[in-house]
Amino acid sequence: MCQKFLILFLVAFIFPGIKLVSQDLDIAEREDSLRFYFESISREKNDSVKIRYNNEIIRIFEEVLVCPETFIYPFDSVKYLGKLSSPDNAFRMFNWNIPMNDRTNRYFCILQSSKKYNDSLIIFKFRDKSADINEPMVAMLNGNNWYGALYYKIIANKERKFTTYTLLGINFNDEFSNKKIIETLTFGKAGIPEFNAAQIVVGKDRYRRLIFEYSEKAVMTMKYEEALKMIVFDHLYPMQSKYKGDYKYYVPDVTNDALYYKEGKWYFVEKIDPSNPAQNWSAKRREYIKSRKEAIVNEKRKNSVFNE
Repeated sequence: MCQKFLILFLVAFIFPGIKLVSQDLDIAEREDSLRFYFESISREKNDSVKIRYNNEIIRIFEEVLVCPETFIYPFDSVKYLGKLSSPDNAFRMFNWNIPMNDRTNRYFCILQSSKKYNDSLIIFKFRDKSADINEPMVAMLNGNNWYGALYYKIIANKERKFTTYTLLGINFNDEFSNKKIIETLTFGKAGIPEFNAAQIVVGKDRYRRLIFEYSEKAVMTMKYEEALKMIVFDHLYPMQSKYKGDYKYYVPDVTNDALYYKEGKWYFVEKIDPSNPAQNWSAKRREYIKSRKEAIVNEKRKNSVFNE
């Protein structure tokens, strides 16, 4: 049971209005309501009804996530909801999508901070504007202007007293292609989340996020190897040369690209090769890359239709 508290609702900035909740909240009861609405959306065919159910989900989250008890509450019974905690327990992310009838998706995310205001936790709601963002890999974004995704990994890197969080996510773009996303999340002076840090270095260029688009029929692997401080992902190429630049025809090959972390930056390496001295891998990274390449080749052979 969550006792009486003040709701401070934030959407990339602090609203001046504060609402007093006069009744106690039963968190388990709210969880039951969330489960009902998420399951209703999964069965619903009408887009407008889905949105109406989703509005109720957002309303419940706004009401309950400011309650300090919910910071460790699992919400285990709620399907179709992603829940991630940062490695340092500074925040949690509640993340979900709604498939629409035109085969696109709408994305939603609420960040629950461990910080309090008048004994209530601070929350931030992100608004998906991915369809309207120009040059998304370099765009400065925030909670009101968010490139929608479903996040599945949070990586924390601390340099002196400043922590940067790197997010790995997926965006089910449309009926033809999907996207994998790597981007950095930081907190400004007022504690407001921002997607502004250009910490990804590719050659001489710097980016705020990398977006990899590939065929909906393919599977792109992207994961963080913590012991190596590397994000390793499949190298993408067009099925045929005539499809170059048309990313709905891009698929993984048997090689990997990577980002490796060093002194506050992520450095891109294409087609990582443990035998290439120019890539300057440590012995541990070199051993990993070699084993990873062998595993990919063996998996490709095993799944080949020509394998006898």
